[in-house]
Amino acid sequence: ALDTVAMAVLAMALAVAITALLAPGAASRGRLVRVPSRVSLLLLRSMPPTVWAVLCLFVLFPGILPGALALGLYTAGILGRLVAQAWESIDRAPQVALERAGVPPLLASAVSVLPASAQHLVFYSLYRFEICVRDTAVVGIVGAAGLGGILSERLAVFDYGSVTTVLAALFLLSLGSEIVGRRVRSWLAAG
Repeated sequence: ALDTVAMAVLAMALAVAITALLAPGAASRGRLVRVPSRVSLLLLRSMPPTVWAVLCLFVLFPGILPGALALGLYTAGILGRLVAQAWESIDRAPQVALERAGVPPLLASAVSVLPASAQHLVFYSLYRFEICVRDTAVVGIVGAAGLGGILSERLAVFDYGSVTTVLAALFLLSLGSEIVGRRVRSWLAAG
């Protein structure tokens, strides 16, 4: 269970970092920045986490890291798309003013959009974390550790008692992450 949570936390850290790099460009009005950023986010989300996990396992040893990378890359594509779409709906007057003052478009977008929409990033990140916890089972089945790895091993030897226990643990982890996510979102919305 700890490996599963650690994998989800590492995946989200990677996804948020990639989102912070690509989403401002994807929400930018400048084509030179927008198109490569959007294509990069599309590439990241075009392959399911299991495919990313298999690719990461070719390069890395089995364990938490390949699973976290797989989930992080895939989640970055989805999170980046969601955040960029939310940012596109924000008032662009501050960005336009910065660009007219000579600030490069990407920097103007990041400076004007990020503070105004940090809540979108936090809300979507919490939502995707809940999904990452569940998806650790899928990448674990292909050999990337966590409860999914145990599930795969127990299924292979027809140990249905252990399979039931692992599935119950996955359910409890998913429920816990959803409860924590809802409470944090409610707290942030109230504040």
